[in-house]
Amino acid sequence: MNVQDDPIAAQILDVLKRIFPPRCGFAVQRTSAASISDLFLEEKQAVDRAVPKRQREFAAGRMAARQAMAQIGKTPAPIPVNTDRSPHWPEGVVGSISHSLEIAVAVVASVLLLAAVMSDLGVLWSMLALFGYVALIVSLQIWRRRRHSRSIYQLELAKRDAGFSDS
Repeated sequence: MNVQDDPIAAQILDVLKRIFPPRCGFAVQRTSAASISDLFLEEKQAVDRAVPKRQREFAAGRMAARQAMAQIGKTPAPIPVNTDRSPHWPEGVVGSISHSLEIAVAVVASVLLLAAVMSDLGVLWSMLALFGYVALIVSLQIWRRRRHSRSIYQLELAKRDAGFSDS
């Protein structure tokens, strides 16, 4: 996706660049541009019975993750799901994927880089939780136009899980 052609994608990437270390990879993908045919076989198996909307969301997230991996010098590889449905990142990579109906966002980093930069890996997990929070804020802004209450609920859960409070 050409970020210059999509002002929402450009805003999302700008926010991510401000909160994550400089050598992280970031990517945004429109779900409308994704297809199950964009997936590796191992990934397709996770959504082969899902409705087409869910398949596009999943594919967009994986496409964004591979674009982000390429930014940090990693070869595009399958990102299957763990038993808890979380991404199973290739060896040496850590990251997060989030999506709304319209946009998928991914942030990744090298495990070795993060270990060298951060002496406390708890910081890493807090940052990844914050990424989820930012992605949900973006989703909320998109969904708010539709007054979708589910996004507000998801945002509140993400804030709680990331350790943020309104006070």
